[in-house]
Amino acid sequence: MSEVDALLAELIVALSNGGHVAEVAKVERWKHDLLKGPATERVAAAEAISAHCHVKVWGDLNFEIPGSDPNRELILLAKIKAAVLAEVKT
Repeated sequence: MSEVDALLAELIVALSNGGHVAEVAKVERWKHDLLKGPATERVAAAEAISAHCHVKVWGDLNFEIPGSDPNRELILLAKIKAAVLAEVKT
């Protein structure tokens, strides 16, 4: 499992546990496109995921990531954003 795959899987679990079914569906579709799609779909998925890794988008949703850091959700979103952008640059 790649870093991107693992990070997005963690986000999917957290969103699912928070009851955000529509967001889970989006992430799963983008994840598939990012990891298995042609170049244009990979770039579009990376851009969509990156745009959603913002404090006013997914950061405003009520979901929890295990851990003690009070900013752990925002840290996860920052890691996801960096990883998906790196994925399409390779």
